[in-house]
Parts: sequence; C-alpha cells; structure tokens
Amino acid sequence: TRSIPFRFIQNGTNLGFAKGNNPGLKKALDLGFDYVWLLNNDAVVDPHSLSKLVNAVERDHTIGAIGSQILDLDSDQKLQCFGGGYVNWVTGAVRLAKRPPSNNSSSFFLCGANILLRSSSLHDIGLLDEQFFLYWDDVDFCCRLHKTHWQCAVHKDAIVWHELSHT
Repeated sequence: TRSIPFRFIQNGTNLGFAKGNNPGLKKALDLGFDYVWLLNNDAVVDPHSLSKLVNAVERDHTIGAIGSQILDLDSDQKLQCFGGGYVNWVTGAVRLAKRPPSNNSSSFFLCGANILLRSSSLHDIGLLDEQFFLYWDDVDFCCRLHKTHWQCAVHKDAIVWHELSHT
C-alpha cells in the first residue's frame, strides 16, 4: 500500500458543484495525477472501491470516467443507483439506473457524487461546466465524454454509500 497525498482547497463559500470542484481538478492536473476521484462529503466508501475503480480503468484505456454502485447510507443495501442514470432527451426526465448499463449509450451519465475521472479525459474535454450550479453538470460532462472516444463505465463490485438528499 502506498501513501497518497491529500490536498484540501478551501473555497470560502458555496460555489456549487462544478465551480467548487474545478479548482481541485485543476490542481490535480497541474500535479500530474493520472486520476481524480470526485466524492461527495456525505459518502462512505467501501475500503476496496478505489482500487477496483483504478484497476478497471487501467485495464480499459477507453474509459474516461467510472462510477460504482451507490447505496443508501441510511439503509445499507438499498440501491440509490447503479453508477448514474439515463436522460430522456425528448422530455428532459432523468431515470436512475437500477442495473449495469448495457452499452455506452449517449443517454447514460455517471452520478457526480462518486466518479473517478481519468486525467487524460479531462485534458481532452475540459473541466466541469461552471454554468451548472447543482445538477446536470455530471450529465453534461458525460455527454462530452460520449461525443469523444471516451466511455463512461460502472464497476459492479465497487460500492459507495451516499446520504440521500432530503431537500
């Protein structure tokens, strides 16, 4: 096991998801990290999840971003989503995935609460779009990945427990 350095960046105010995460993404890219893991502060991680995600991305060089099963923190076996969900481009409705995606559908997106990003995909498509304060930034990011040669994937054995929003 090797030591991984952590850097904390204090934004000072709530900038929203994209604008709040982009300084960290920029710093990780500047430092030359191969991967960046976006993980909400209300998430609890299975101890083996990160290594499973990294190993999957190492095996498949087409994966630009990967997520995991997201279970409800209050009910540890209740599935919130299987990595993310689908957008109906006609109605704009979002449906959370309850099983692994069958293909690299352009309607599939990974949930920003837990997403491991390959740095080279960030170099290719850019950072999160700061026009989105909360929600849809992860959808936009995955859409930009789909428009390039990158794929979004979900590791079926990686698990993160996430506190379900009550707002």
